[in-house]
Amino acid sequence: MLLRMQNLKVIVLYTAPTDVEEFEKHYSEVHAGLVGALPGIEGVETGRIARALDRGTELYYRIAVLSFADKTAMQNAFGSPEGKALGEDFARIAPEGTRQFLVEMD
Repeated sequence: MLLRMQNLKVIVLYTAPTDVEEFEKHYSEVHAGLVGALPGIEGVETGRIARALDRGTELYYRIAVLSFADKTAMQNAFGSPEGKALGEDFARIAPEGTRQFLVEMD
């Protein structure tokens, strides 16, 4: 029997930045630390998108997956001072067209 834990994920798909080197420096030195400081966050996975396997247009450059136990934990995290600082930083660094999704896992 496969046991699945219910949780909530915030998935961010970043479009390609104009200055990749500057974006990556800020992302790794500042933004990642802000994500890691979120209270109640259960996990973070990030990576650069290598290619579109469906041969479609490569719209996105980087992905981030933030895991929370439930909606309350996510709301508390983003409502905290750390969450507000993260939101402000995201607004500064996210290239135009970057998308955020809330995913309720089955």
